[in-house]
Amino acid sequence: MAMVGLIGHDDYLAHDTGDSHPERPERLRAIHARLDETGLRSELVAFEPHHVDESWLNKVHDPAHVANVKSRCERGLDYMEDFETMLCPRSFDIARLAVGATFEAVDAVMDKRAQRVLCGASTGPPCRI
Repeated sequence: MAMVGLIGHDDYLAHDTGDSHPERPERLRAIHARLDETGLRSELVAFEPHHVDESWLNKVHDPAHVANVKSRCERGLDYMEDFETMLCPRSFDIARLAVGATFEAVDAVMDKRAQRVLCGASTGPPCRI
């Protein structure tokens, strides 16, 4: 059987953008409950993400955008200027953790600690490497 990794973190549950948003803590709870119900969790290799420095975000996004997201989270704003991208006070830190999960997933595959990895990031669709 293929070694499949799973990266998750309790802090992902802190990315709470409201009951009507699809990326909400209940989605992650449901995934983990189903893994437990089916017994699949015991077949997965657990990996822990880490927070990356925000300089990594600036390599992919305009630094002004990164600063804007960080500022909005620090001020407790619920959304970006488009009124579609929802935020919560912890969204910026959770995004840094999600990037760290992606790094860990790539490292785990490259180091042959897993053949594929599912990241349970709640700041967007789960990444599958």
